[in-house]
Amino acid sequence: MRASFFVCLAAILFTPLASAQEYPTLDQLIRDWEALPENLDMREVCSNELRYSTEIVNLKSHGATVITLLRWAEQESGKAAAQVQDKTLTGGLSIQDAAAYGTEKNLMEMIIASNSEQPIYSKVRGGFPQWAYRSCLKDKPIER
Repeated sequence: MRASFFVCLAAILFTPLASAQEYPTLDQLIRDWEALPENLDMREVCSNELRYSTEIVNLKSHGATVITLLRWAEQESGKAAAQVQDKTLTGGLSIQDAAAYGTEKNLMEMIIASNSEQPIYSKVRGGFPQWAYRSCLKDKPIER
């Protein structure tokens, strides 16, 4: 019994790890992303992705901390809520609350992506704003 344990252990330890060819490279991921079609009818819907991602880059270029970015996201979500007419939805949530929550969630995801997805968006012409905007056009929005 003891010998079979060591045989199994040896088999696990000495089995070659998955080759790098099984996982796509960053360049392959970019090529696959570039190949996705863009729905130009979504330009108006995706314009907020461009506007918000451009503002995130601008704030970061002026030394904004994550806390500053989160405060900005909270302010923007308040503005989004103020732009919609309030009405209570099924379940008691108001449209304004839903707009505020959705906007803030989207902005937080964009802030995270602006910090964590740099290897990807740095390879896209226009950087983070264009990657965020074109990802929306490709129906591949930034989500965590």
